[in-house]
Amino acid sequence: MGSGRHLKPIEVYLGVPYATPPTGSNRFSPTRTAAPWDGIRLADRHGPVCPQKLPDIRNETAALERMPRGRLEYLKRLLPFLKNQSEDCLYLNIYAPLQGKIICSDLSLSRHRQQLEFSRGASNLSNI
Repeated sequence: MGSGRHLKPIEVYLGVPYATPPTGSNRFSPTRTAAPWDGIRLADRHGPVCPQKLPDIRNETAALERMPRGRLEYLKRLLPFLKNQSEDCLYLNIYAPLQGKIICSDLSLSRHRQQLEFSRGASNLSNI
């Protein structure tokens, strides 16, 4: 994959539910398929990320004793995207080629009879 200047146009669908929320009586149960919705569903916002303990990087000097500077700089950029946490976090962010062509990268995307399959598990941006 080259630099960002050569990326192809894509369609982006954010926060698409793929299972019932694992909350309340569903907390320790197997997930079930999400209920279908009627009409058009707006898919322009990330869903919540699953709960996780985020590293404290407010004190940069102390943080640098526990991690390299590159990791600290990465976390500074990443942490704002991980603030919205919830057990109701079973959502997909789907990135599909605009022209229907499949572009392979480290994600595994494939099209089968108008069905898009996605296989990679992670939070919105990355596991930390």
